[in-house]
Amino acid sequence: MTLSPRGARSLAAGFVGQHGPPAITDPLKETSMSISRRAFIENGAILIAAVGVSSVALSDSAPMLSESDPTAVGLGYKAKASAVDKAKFPQYAAGQMCSNCALYQGAAGASSGPCPIYPGKSEAAAGWCSSYAKKG
Repeated sequence: MTLSPRGARSLAAGFVGQHGPPAITDPLKETSMSISRRAFIENGAILIAAVGVSSVALSDSAPMLSESDPTAVGLGYKAKASAVDKAKFPQYAAGQMCSNCALYQGAAGASSGPCPIYPGKSEAAAGWCSSYAKKG
């Protein structure tokens, strides 16, 4: 089968040019891409909000630190600062407690909150340990 020069040009024009297949920048594809980007951004915002809420919920539901926890024992943690053995921990001063420690991450006025010294646990705001560092 041989093609005339005119047929060859027509055949070539079918693959390239105005009569060829749709270009890559098809309007339908552009619309679906912008919808995907929009959905991605919306879903990303929802995901970020959900992670933020769940981290707050997890910190609120963390188990309370026990005075018998090995790390707590080593650092002299007491759930009530007034119960600290002043002979064993001479650096303790009246008025020091977790709620006014630079390490304490609980909300102001909360009865307990997280501390990086005891990951995954919540400590009493009225507590104290030898890692105490005055806030501010």
